[in-house]
Amino acid sequence: MAIIEDAIAVRVPRDTIYKVSHDYAVRIEWDPYHDNMDTPDGLPVLARAGNPLLVRVRRGLHIVARFAAIVPPSRIDIEMVSGPAPLASLSESWMFEARGDHVSVASVCYRVAGRGDFAGRCAEWIAARLLRRVALRRLRALKTYCEKLSGVHKKPDPLRRRF
Repeated sequence: MAIIEDAIAVRVPRDTIYKVSHDYAVRIEWDPYHDNMDTPDGLPVLARAGNPLLVRVRRGLHIVARFAAIVPPSRIDIEMVSGPAPLASLSESWMFEARGDHVSVASVCYRVAGRGDFAGRCAEWIAARLLRRVALRRLRALKTYCEKLSGVHKKPDPLRRRF
């Protein structure tokens, strides 16, 4: 099993980043990974433990998942119910930690395991490499969206050269 983790500091309160990250009506605006998130019955996505979720990734992958655990405003766990045949399991955890009044740390953790055969081991290796790249891109996109939403402007880097 491969475990991929990454984190980023965001200059917004934890409640704000939690709400934005799991408002599935706006997720498509900031998330570079998902193309669509829906429910089997076509109703709006409601984050409750056990609720199903249909996920279509921008690369064309389709996954049926479910919310495994929800602890507002600090954590949401999602696990694959069915997906690509070579994968035995895939799960995703989003965690949010307050570091003061207006600073939070957002982190994401993926766990992916392939089936025991050669195709499964290859699929696990490919998925782990892809998720390593995706994790930080998603966190950066969430940070940018939340900070723009709350009016926090990025201060210029004094070490960056301007031409």
